[in-house]
Amino acid sequence: MMQRKQALIGLCLVLWAVALWAQRSPVASEQMRFEAQILRDTAALHRLLSDDLCYIHSNAVAETKTDFIRSVASGSIQYQAMRKLQHTKVQTWGRTALLQGIAEVQGLYQGNAFAMTLRYTSMYRKEKGRWRLIAWQSTRMPAAGG
Repeated sequence: MMQRKQALIGLCLVLWAVALWAQRSPVASEQMRFEAQILRDTAALHRLLSDDLCYIHSNAVAETKTDFIRSVASGSIQYQAMRKLQHTKVQTWGRTALLQGIAEVQGLYQGNAFAMTLRYTSMYRKEKGRWRLIAWQSTRMPAAGG
């Protein structure tokens, strides 16, 4: 029993270290955030989002970190898939990084299904060794052929 407990503690420490290491680049942090949004992992979102976050959705709704996490936790918005279609363009200046990309996003917003392609810009700031999202702005792209 004691060996099992020690193994579990060891595994937890390894996973924690991997999570910290993964946040050492803004692109890795962004991928972790996409996954946390799909899984509705609010603990991960607390770590990945800056307290100064301004999250502007493609429908022009603007949310703070608290608002965004509340929306995800309550199920007001449910991300079912977030897939990058284009490699992210990354520009870094010291502790600030600007990412631009295109992603397909599917989910539910206030009970209504959505599927869209977004062109987005995200800004990350390195805080205490971790890249955290400080700003997100997305624009819905027109449907192909439309």
